[in-house]
Amino acid sequence: ILLLILVAVFFFLRSKVSEQQDSLSSVKDTQEKLENEAIQLDTKLIHILEQKLEVAQQQPQQTKEVDHSLPIKLSEEIHRMRKRLITMPDECEREKKVLSRRLESLEEKLNDMGYEIVNLEGQTFNEGMTVEARFIPDENLKDGEEIITRVIKPQINYKDTLIQAAQVEVAQGIKS
Repeated sequence: ILLLILVAVFFFLRSKVSEQQDSLSSVKDTQEKLENEAIQLDTKLIHILEQKLEVAQQQPQQTKEVDHSLPIKLSEEIHRMRKRLITMPDECEREKKVLSRRLESLEEKLNDMGYEIVNLEGQTFNEGMTVEARFIPDENLKDGEEIITRVIKPQINYKDTLIQAAQVEVAQGIKS
């Protein structure tokens, strides 16, 4: 009787393990599909933004005041997509390269128009910076050391003049 109970428990547990493996593979497949769809959506968005940028370049400025709304939005999207590229799995390497090249092309067009996306991540924070900062304590840093660890919104310059201040998270060393 003990042997029958052990065999029954063995087969019961074995069936549960196989169900879990099926669930995990299903989740992995769904994750891959979502990543591919995200890449496709980003690619379509880049195409639309490229078209809007070309149209904006062709239209003459009616006033002396420059409208920065499209380049700012475009810069924010480039920043967002670059952050997403970093977190993408290695299985999407070919798509990542294509998307990265398209983003570089868009950024070059913005640079040609006089816009610059300033990357502040990893830089030392100082009080004179024109940024909106949110401070997060970090025990791994020395007391008083402050490093920008995350850029929420990028800093955007137009012809070396700040037109959008960055929103950042700053890791701040604390006394241990």
